[in-house]
Formats: sequence, C-alpha cells, structure tokens
Amino acid sequence: EMLRSLVGSEMCIRDRRYTVYNKAMKRPVFQTNDLEEAIDYTRRRPRKSRRHCIYDDKLKTFDIKKIRLAAGI
Repeated sequence: EMLRSLVGSEMCIRDRRYTVYNKAMKRPVFQTNDLEEAIDYTRRRPRKSRRHCIYDDKLKTFDIKKIRLAAGI
C-alpha cells in the first residue's frame, strides 16, 4: 500500500509541466517536465534579456519558491 502511494506521488511530480515564458513578448518559449532543465534554460539567457519566468501547470503559479518547494528542490 505504501509503495503504491509513493509511486503515485512520483508520477504526479513527473507529470508536471513547466513552461518558461518570456515576459516581454508574453509568450511561452520553452516547455519541459524537468524543473532543473527549466531553471537552466532561464540561466542560459544573456543577462539583459532575463525576462523569463517559470509557470507550473499543476500548481497554476509563477511563484518559483512554491514551485521549488513542491518539487523538493
């Protein structure tokens, strides 16, 4: 029973969708199921064009602190 619930919670985390938005253009520019990959994408952008934010489709929020907490990062 415990193992089944852990597998279910892991699947929920894996099923999350993170979308990186460009704030200036108001459009999505990158999507992934991996939060670390989304964070790396935003860090690879040049300093002056850091107008990106990450949206968590499950939590329905742009709040990176809430997103990291939910992902255990």
